[in-house]
Amino acid sequence: SSGIYSFTMPASDVTIRASFIQSEFPLYVTIEGVESVSTLYLDGSYVPGYQIVTYVITPSDGQQCECIALDLSTDTELDATTKMENGKVLFSFSVPERPADGIAVWIYDPETTHAVSAQTDGNGAVNFDGDVTAVVAGATVSFTTSSSLERYGVDAVTINTAGGHTVSYSKTISNGKYLFSFTMPPEQVTVNATFAQNLYGITISEPSNGSIAVVNGRTEAAEGTTVQFTVTPDD
Repeated sequence: SSGIYSFTMPASDVTIRASFIQSEFPLYVTIEGVESVSTLYLDGSYVPGYQIVTYVITPSDGQQCECIALDLSTDTELDATTKMENGKVLFSFSVPERPADGIAVWIYDPETTHAVSAQTDGNGAVNFDGDVTAVVAGATVSFTTSSSLERYGVDAVTINTAGGHTVSYSKTISNGKYLFSFTMPPEQVTVNATFAQNLYGITISEPSNGSIAVVNGRTEAAEGTTVQFTVTPDD
């Protein structure tokens, strides 16, 4: 901390050094669909590590309320308490020691929906599994990618919320294609995808007295994908 420090000078030259660490961390707060919220910790404020942060929420009659606090440094949800008191919702959590990237807080009506959109570099497309124009928080959103350009495949994918937070996702292989999935946060999301010439050709050298066929008739595949084929002898 700031202040005046002192030492007793020895009979030799000395060097004074100092190092600094971040001691307060940003809060990114999104409030949507609830009547009123009372707190000292609004969007854009800073809090020290280990600080207890509390929000007092007044929902309208019959309204439900969901609350999430996320450590953006580790992409993990913080342990928090939510309780009712005198018709109000009290949401509290403890800030970790050093959440360098800050804490994202969402306070929202769980029936509120948001859209998912896609942006690409023009060399391919993002193909969503189902309608993503009105998605509730907590739902799973899945998509694949495709390109009409020869030997082009997906190169990089990032998913961001309207508030600028990065959304983590899983990537598996289904029917020879990458299948991406993520859990919908309580705000609008954009999937960003870039494409590159990273597919490799599959050529069949026909044997005598039989045949080889690649499952699904694939003629190219990305590195790391599983290619299935059949071998059939002549009668």
